[in-house]
Amino acid sequence: MKNKHWEAIHEVYTKMEKLCGRSLYTPEDSLYAGSDDLQQGVEVPQADSHISGGTSDDIVKIRAELRTKLDFLRATLEEQYSERDTYLVLFPIVAQIDELIQTNFLRAMQTSWPLLQKELFQIDNAGEVFYEILDDILLKPQTPVFIYEVYYFCLRYGFRGRYESDPVKVIGYLKKLQARLQQEALPIPHAETEEMGRIRPFGSPYWNYLVTAGVLVVVYFLFLLLGTYM
Repeated sequence: MKNKHWEAIHEVYTKMEKLCGRSLYTPEDSLYAGSDDLQQGVEVPQADSHISGGTSDDIVKIRAELRTKLDFLRATLEEQYSERDTYLVLFPIVAQIDELIQTNFLRAMQTSWPLLQKELFQIDNAGEVFYEILDDILLKPQTPVFIYEVYYFCLRYGFRGRYESDPVKVIGYLKKLQARLQQEALPIPHAETEEMGRIRPFGSPYWNYLVTAGVLVVVYFLFLLLGTYM
């Protein structure tokens, strides 16, 4: 089922990468290198990903296509997740779409972008809310792993929000998410496995036969006693 959800997310990001004309994924080496350079006061050059030649009609078309894909993603998520968890998955993706369009597309055009976050969630500060939600779910171990994966995915694909000029903060969140995902992937502890192994023989056919034989012996002696007194 999770693969179906990732396929729907992949369609959204494929559309955005086509729009931006480049891969949005940030290699780990580049991410950490940029952090070190900023800490040392070195200016890090930004990739030129502006798109030229677009029109207002293009914006309307692009927005409609992305909205359709988001509606499909929401419907796919609602098949398995609660309304709250569906929101927690959908929100960071919508926040990233708005950020990417504004920082990559609109710089080359004199036009506006009606925020999807405003239409879908009635907010216009997703760059702040993204990290507020992330802080909250990192404190809640009952959060579905898929939600952690989506937030990690969005950060690796370039979302910055209020930390646009502070990659060190972004790396800190990535490390927290990595730790959470690694924790969720831990195998069953060895001691617990041994305990399960000790319990398992009680359900074996041999044990069942032994219990049945014991019951039959007891019943047999009861009949003998009854026959003696009668």
